[in-house]
Amino acid sequence: MQKNLEALVKALSLQSHLISLFDIKQEITNLETLTLTHLQNVASEALAKIKDATKDKSDLAKEEKSDTSFSSLVRVEKLSESDTKQLETNVMILESAVNVFDLLYQQHANLGKPVKELFQSFLGEVIVYFERISQKIASLFEKQRYQAFDEIKGFVFIMDNLRKIKAVEQKTQQNYLQIIERIFGYVRDVYKDVELMLPLLMKQDLSFDYNRLFERVGCMHRSKWIQERQEGRDDNLMDAIKEKLICIYMN
Repeated sequence: MQKNLEALVKALSLQSHLISLFDIKQEITNLETLTLTHLQNVASEALAKIKDATKDKSDLAKEEKSDTSFSSLVRVEKLSESDTKQLETNVMILESAVNVFDLLYQQHANLGKPVKELFQSFLGEVIVYFERISQKIASLFEKQRYQAFDEIKGFVFIMDNLRKIKAVEQKTQQNYLQIIERIFGYVRDVYKDVELMLPLLMKQDLSFDYNRLFERVGCMHRSKWIQERQEGRDDNLMDAIKEKLICIYMN
């Protein structure tokens, strides 16, 4: 398709000097219409998956009426790995179409506008889904706290896959870094809490809350994946906790 379009672009500049059996401009318009129809089908299929992942389920409607907190209103499900890859492919198709029709824009400003609008609209929906995931992560912290890391991990991996799309990466950079730093900041807070508990453990205080310690250490263990994302950090908080616990029990 791209080669055909480029050939037609070159032919347009020679149209006034050629006696053609067909109207080149009309052929380009027809080609654009067929291409746009195909691209709309491509976008619609992918958007259906996004909308299904973000729409409120009927069995949650009653719950929302009784619970109006922020966390209860964030409804978003994880896209499968294959669905995420399909989104990436669809964005590449749409972006390639935009680039092809940009060649036509150079000589005919009215050509390709619907294709560019379709791409921007589709990209906007992907960004909205990304932002909903960000809100979901915040709600998980609010409701589940220490138990949230396993589920958050799945959502962050989806964000990583979406950010393989260059346009998505550019538009979500600040939001993404804030999310990662917020998660790691929470891990550091848990680590500090454990550090404060260890001296009491050494004293073998009868009132020591072992359940709380186990909960915090479990949280640290489940958060190793986020620690590995911190570039330039050589320290591993979970390993540090293990070493301190070993020292306590060896004394």
